[in-house]
Amino acid sequence: MTNASEPMVNWAELIRTAGQRHAARIAIIDSGRSISWGELDAAADAGAADLLESGSHRGDRALVALPSSADLVLTLVATARAGLVAVPVDPHRADLATVAARVGARLLLVADGSPEVAGVSTVFAAADLRRWWTAHRAPVSAVGGGEDLAVLARASRSYRAVMISHHAVLAAVAAATGAPGSRLRADDRAVMALPVHHLAGLVTAFLPLAAVGAAAVFPEVDPAGGDLSGLPSLIRSAKVTIIPGSPGVYRALLATEGVERALASVHLMTSGAAPLPSSDFSAIRAVTGQHVWEGYGISESTSVVASSLVTARSRAGSVGCALGGLEIRIDSGTGDAAGDEPPGVPQDPGSRVGTDGGVDALDGNLADVTGMGDVGRISLRGATLFSGYWPDGADGPGEDGWYCTEDVGYLDDLGELHLVDRADETFTVSGFTVYPKEIEQVLAAHPDIAAAVVGAVPGTGSKPARVVAVLSARAGVERPGVQQLQGYVAARLPIFKRPTEFAFVDAIPLTELGRQDRVAALGLAGFVAGGRSVAVLGSVRPTAVRAAQPESAAAAPGVDSAVPSPDDQDATADPTPHDADGRADAEPFEPTAPERGPEQAADLDSLGGRLPGAGNRRARSLSDDDDDLFGSEYS
Repeated sequence: MTNASEPMVNWAELIRTAGQRHAARIAIIDSGRSISWGELDAAADAGAADLLESGSHRGDRALVALPSSADLVLTLVATARAGLVAVPVDPHRADLATVAARVGARLLLVADGSPEVAGVSTVFAAADLRRWWTAHRAPVSAVGGGEDLAVLARASRSYRAVMISHHAVLAAVAAATGAPGSRLRADDRAVMALPVHHLAGLVTAFLPLAAVGAAAVFPEVDPAGGDLSGLPSLIRSAKVTIIPGSPGVYRALLATEGVERALASVHLMTSGAAPLPSSDFSAIRAVTGQHVWEGYGISESTSVVASSLVTARSRAGSVGCALGGLEIRIDSGTGDAAGDEPPGVPQDPGSRVGTDGGVDALDGNLADVTGMGDVGRISLRGATLFSGYWPDGADGPGEDGWYCTEDVGYLDDLGELHLVDRADETFTVSGFTVYPKEIEQVLAAHPDIAAAVVGAVPGTGSKPARVVAVLSARAGVERPGVQQLQGYVAARLPIFKRPTEFAFVDAIPLTELGRQDRVAALGLAGFVAGGRSVAVLGSVRPTAVRAAQPESAAAAPGVDSAVPSPDDQDATADPTPHDADGRADAEPFEPTAPERGPEQAADLDSLGGRLPGAGNRRARSLSDDDDDLFGSEYS
């Protein structure tokens, strides 16, 4: 057993230390049951012993498919203590065999039943977990640690899994707890609104509580399922003091009658997984008198990279500054296809973030480290970074320690990071780079629109790409028509950014962290049907696109296609010719934005239309996707 005075090398030692220092304090409240840190530590010993006695060996992969709960926490601690590599996935997945084969899993830990999974020699189910909670076993010394692989994140995705070491987990927890504004207390209770099978729930929301002996409160319904209806009453009844959330969490809270009473006990609210809309940011402040502190991170960084908890105040649109031990720099280009600089972005060549050499050129567009204010790729360096992609650790941080992400952002004059969009989700219309988030924000500001997702149908021949939009209407209102939408965007966007096709769905699909799922939304609306592949990610990863609905968007259930016909125009719409199928022929698009005054660098809405293009994706960040932590609401 590890001496508490010795430096930790295995992240399960966080629970060992909490079990020793805060043995009687509540660690978990789940379905009315209270579990102390001492009980969690002892149960993890029983689990680790069982795992080791099953014939498992250090480094074996254990596929964990459990709801976000006390059992999931216990299982993850036990696998780490036994020296196994946890592969946590959404328990609702039906393709466990595929995931197991992808990572070569030898063990499976599930809530119910014993599914037949080829290659898996050992299965632990609900009965085994119940026994761990009550068994009395001798303490188990942690097996392995340091740079040993501890977690494979995103293994259920169609692209490469992220290799996270014990060292990275420990560094991420230290960085999160060291944020000046976190102010964790022993009597705190944090609601687990983020699923623990995701690094956001485990490393960002749960593990920091072990440092002070605070408690985690689990909803009765797994948040990965998207049902947050019971969250307000749980927060109130359990006297929750901390909400590590996402925009979806705050949207659900704001929709609850009496939300101010439900949040009366809360003293800290954080938001990640996507930028919090400024309207929700302001509404929460108006209701509670408190700020929501936003952050940013990706699975490749294990946890949070930047947070406004590091800054003196929380500002809408800012995700703050880098946590302790982490560095952020912007790797940017020189402008759009015409060679112009981004308008309104302050240039300060003498003020640079990071001084090492630049990154590989992206079609000559994104290269070299830039001055504060430039827009470009966000690059990271620090101890929390991953070890590379499974199985061989390829394409991890470079020799200089820097990792170039697929997120685009800029640093304002206070040094705070702002997110713009995903580099691989941008597209080009008539030679101009378009960031879908900007258009989505304009559409979502329409009084009758609840949410919007934007993509592009690639052009054919000499025709440029066409911008398309998938919308959901606010409850109780009539869906706006095509002419109204065309007039609305015509007054707010330059012509090459205006959607030429619209489709309504009942609700925009969300990821497990509550972020809008662009690929799924565009597929649901039929924009990927009939061979019309949508350039949502620059070039679509076919395996990442959900199954398309019937051939036409109009025929898809729950979808109301609003495609303008040649005669469906009004005085406010563009006099754009249409081809035979009624879709706008964007050939005559004139890439000229309406005249504007000086733009403010700190306002995403006014970043302008001529920002640097993404070019070809850099191999190192080919698989980076922030369906992860505190990034964009873009995947």
